[in-house]
Amino acid sequence: MKPIYTAICEHARQSPMQVAIQTIDNDKTISLTYGQLQRTLSVLHETLDIWQGKRVALYTHNDIDWIILDLALSTVGAVVVPIPLFFSASQIAHLLQDAQIETVYVGASLTMPIIDNMDHWVIADTPETKAIKSEQATHIKGSFYQLTDTIIDPSLTSQNSSTANDFCKVTYTSGSTGMPKGVCLGQDTLMRIVESLSGALADTLKNDAANTSEVTETTSKFSHLSVLPFATLLENVAGVYVSLYMGRTLVTGQIDQFGLLSNQAFDAERLIKTVRTHDIASVILLPQMLKAICEQMAANEKSQICTSTSGECTPSIALPSLRFMAVGGGKVSPKLLQDANTLNLPVYEAMACLNVALWSV
Repeated sequence: MKPIYTAICEHARQSPMQVAIQTIDNDKTISLTYGQLQRTLSVLHETLDIWQGKRVALYTHNDIDWIILDLALSTVGAVVVPIPLFFSASQIAHLLQDAQIETVYVGASLTMPIIDNMDHWVIADTPETKAIKSEQATHIKGSFYQLTDTIIDPSLTSQNSSTANDFCKVTYTSGSTGMPKGVCLGQDTLMRIVESLSGALADTLKNDAANTSEVTETTSKFSHLSVLPFATLLENVAGVYVSLYMGRTLVTGQIDQFGLLSNQAFDAERLIKTVRTHDIASVILLPQMLKAICEQMAANEKSQICTSTSGECTPSIALPSLRFMAVGGGKVSPKLLQDANTLNLPVYEAMACLNVALWSV
């Protein structure tokens, strides 16, 4: 994704102290400025340059290491394949075989049992992985695993090299039946989406700017909170790529602290609290998450706060910093859109932006 790296370099030149990535870990925050991000990526590009055409899977939380590796690998011409953390062992095994993965990065706080139980996966001990671990120890604390040569099909490896220039990412969805199916995304396709969304979002934020209070250089009103996993195409592209392309602050961390407890459980109050605490301007949600937020906010509105001695009550301001709520991953009902509008939530349907021509692996 060279155009995104080019944009990051420009942001680093113009505003080196602007926060690019802010990771929240309960009450602690770790920030990486655009200047720091550009220097980190520049070093990684030199280290990973020989990985052009290599297929690398990422299995980690929404953290700085995911973002840095995704950007660096994509820029040098490697093919990045995110592995959703909710995939079962059999789904992961299918993904590794189907995408012909050669290297897997596993986050520091995670274990991937399928790797430990398969003899043909070993800890990667190459000059590149050693350099990454030594040079980027602050940000990249997980482990690299590599596939032993004994089970690599030479014909498939050759095919991977010949087609690597055609795409830079393979994304898998669990689907309703059967094993996960992957789709390939080329840089040109991804950048068309990024540029389109960036333009639309810039217009929305500019129209709002006159009505917002002055903010500091490093904590801007343009912060985006990643609530969905980075392995989700919608969050990866519309969240990570668009935010960094625009020079915004990307706020991230383990998503359970922001309310997404599992595929079936979402705590709307946690998200509402996070948005208020960190002055978040945009989020990306699934329809069921928006529904839970509307229900929670409607319930909160019933508990009005009395602000005068006369006993007159005024509804609390819900999410004053929020400017853009993209909702995708499913159909949004007219009633839900009406409920959101009643609560003054700036909801936009996102799926149309990602309905692009893709081809199967």
